[in-house]
Amino acid sequence: MNKIEGNFHVNGMDFEDYFNQVIRPSHRSTFPNTIHKANFRKFMSAYNKIVSRHSISTFIGVFSIVYNETGGTFAAIREIGGPAYCFEKRQLSHGWGKQSYNRSPNRKAGDQLKGWGVISNQSLIDAWNGENQYPSTSPKELLNKAQDCDFYKYRGIGYIQITWHNAYKICFEPSLKMRYGKSLDDYTTAELDNVLLKGKYAYDIQAEAMARFLGNSKALIDLNKGNFAPFGFLIAGAYAYDYVRKHYLPRCISLNAILTNKLITEDMPFAIDGLALTPSKIKGMQTTMMLANEEVKAYLEAHGGADGIWGNASEQAFKICNTTIEELIKVSTWI
Repeated sequence: MNKIEGNFHVNGMDFEDYFNQVIRPSHRSTFPNTIHKANFRKFMSAYNKIVSRHSISTFIGVFSIVYNETGGTFAAIREIGGPAYCFEKRQLSHGWGKQSYNRSPNRKAGDQLKGWGVISNQSLIDAWNGENQYPSTSPKELLNKAQDCDFYKYRGIGYIQITWHNAYKICFEPSLKMRYGKSLDDYTTAELDNVLLKGKYAYDIQAEAMARFLGNSKALIDLNKGNFAPFGFLIAGAYAYDYVRKHYLPRCISLNAILTNKLITEDMPFAIDGLALTPSKIKGMQTTMMLANEEVKAYLEAHGGADGIWGNASEQAFKICNTTIEELIKVSTWI
């Protein structure tokens, strides 16, 4: 197979297991973090929403970026740093400068707070319109309300840390309007975080946002042809030369060499696909199968036991049990 469109196997193993058990142990300096299996599978289930080109090099480039941005968790996460970090222009420990998010294309916090009727004093407005010093001595109620301002609401989020009000509007707002009938300004920061990070459609929305960010860029076309660098600079920014050269490219080159000539096969659909079962429910189903069949018990115990993750081992155990998924779900509710 010379294309990747979703979850897949390498030499008969789920890619994430092959990565954690075979690739990473011998390449720890290049790949310091393991992959979170369940999150990676969810990410790959929405992979087709992100890219329309499915070469192995496209997967490698996308994987290497998201692996870095999420630390291997493959979860849609928020940029690390509180309100003061987002408000202030800073010099970071690794030498890079971080600009304030309290500037265009975001709307300035002082102007927003004034417009909401929260403040009217000009000195307060000026302080909240600044970029160098976060007004941390403001009353608690004001500090809390300020977290709904653009500088904090539109900080980095998701698989590639999309940032700024204009980028959110392009990348996220169409999905929010389609699924919830709301625009960005209809949400507080806490409400938006809940929808984009924990909501029913969070993985789909994050994938759609990443696809809108990428568009049909030349970097994506180059990536499909095996030219990794332009894609790294597109996501990380041209200023991130050290990151692209020292981390992103070595990961791409290593993965490309490792996967060359390996047997790559697509993941077959599971019996539980589309059922939206919780990990605790899956764990109960696994336990039910182990209690019902000694062969299955030995097999699952050798492959992680009742861990709440339905992978190839659980699928094989289910086939051995010779039952229906409906019956298994029904019986597992009694445990």
